Amino acid sequence: MKIHIQVVAILNIIAGVLCLTAAAFVFIVMAAAGGFVATQGSAAAGGVVWLVMVFISGFLALLGLPGIIAGWGLYVGKSWAKPVTLVLAGLHLLNIPIGTLLGIYTFWALLHEPQPQPQYQPQPPQIPPGANYF
Repeated sequence: MKIHIQVVAILNIIAGVLCLTAAAFVFIVMAAAGGFVATQGSAAAGGVVWLVMVFISGFLALLGLPGIIAGWGLYVGKSWAKPVTLVLAGLHLLNIPIGTLLGIYTFWALLHEPQPQPQYQPQPPQIPPGANYF
């Protein structure tokens, strides 16, 4: 079961890095677009583009950073990481289709308790009391 927890940790780190990469991409593209619009004489429209850029890239960064931190904490075995990762898994469910798969797998890996396997131990033969075989 430990391997599933490590996989969940790595997947959360990867998802967080991808989210931060998307935030950086949105920031760069929208900053360029806002600068272009502002240089064309419409400073108000450029300001709106910049405001949207800050909101979207900030939102993506706020989603990505906890995933990286929780994934790292889960990977190294910190006690606070499991509840944080479960909360993030609930948020991942809304991100269809990949986030939904990640959320379901996270819930399964962190909440699934394996059933103990019965250990077969051969029992010595039982000799009834008073039985004399010799």
